[in-house]
Amino acid sequence: MEINDIRAHIYARKENIVNDLIRLVRIPSVSTPSDDAEYPFGRECARALDAYSSIAREHGLAARNFDKACVGAATRADVTPENAVGIWCHVDVVPVGDGWTYPPFEGVYKDNLVIGRGAQDNKCAAVAGVYILEYLKSVDLRGNYIWFAGCSEECGMQDIDRYLKSFPAPKLNLIADCGFPVCIGEKTVAPKDADDPIVKCLCGVYNSITGENSEPYTIGGSTYASKLPNAYPYGIILGDKRRIREHFPDGHGDYHEPDEAVEIDNLLEAMVIYIMSIIELDKFLYE
Repeated sequence: MEINDIRAHIYARKENIVNDLIRLVRIPSVSTPSDDAEYPFGRECARALDAYSSIAREHGLAARNFDKACVGAATRADVTPENAVGIWCHVDVVPVGDGWTYPPFEGVYKDNLVIGRGAQDNKCAAVAGVYILEYLKSVDLRGNYIWFAGCSEECGMQDIDRYLKSFPAPKLNLIADCGFPVCIGEKTVAPKDADDPIVKCLCGVYNSITGENSEPYTIGGSTYASKLPNAYPYGIILGDKRRIREHFPDGHGDYHEPDEAVEIDNLLEAMVIYIMSIIELDKFLYE
């Protein structure tokens, strides 16, 4: 698979990717867990899951709502979690807070940035997943892949608890809610061996494409990896945030900050890395 062909495919869809991300950013999906049978995480989170389903279907994917906890997009309707690699992101967001220059739920596109609450954390990963899976429909993969979007990551991950009560976890899970290359340990997750073959596979792809020599790392926080088995946080945000720092004053522009933003060309390049990573991971797992 020629990486330049993948890059051309993704970059040609830049305008559509921006527009789909703005659709999601405009939904004020702050999670409000409750006993409400119809809206267990609030009406706005339900709207965000519905919007993700719609975007996935518009791009020829199957989308399934798992008991209002999350939506999984896949290349075919018959792909089930127990027979797939799960890739997880979330469409809920932290509360807006004070100090915004831009409207938090308008989805402003300016200077190659999409600005709004959740643009970086983590709605960009949901949109990226749709285009990644759309591309992978044309690739002869042996395994199956489901791109999940949850709706309560920011306030306790009760969405994963709800999911696991009724549905099996995929045997292998990637968490697209972190930096590259691979996070091997979290606050509540014991570190994996840096020589773990999955870690080496993913780091190898990342370093090959970027020309870096980055090593796996640990964090003091938590991702969905704290709830899911055999989970590896991997991307989808590249570390270079110079454009964000140039555009905003200190304390603005990054995730959880006022004027949260994602730099679109960085996102596109991360999508290229993810496509190549899934292709190489598929070879490792199934050949």
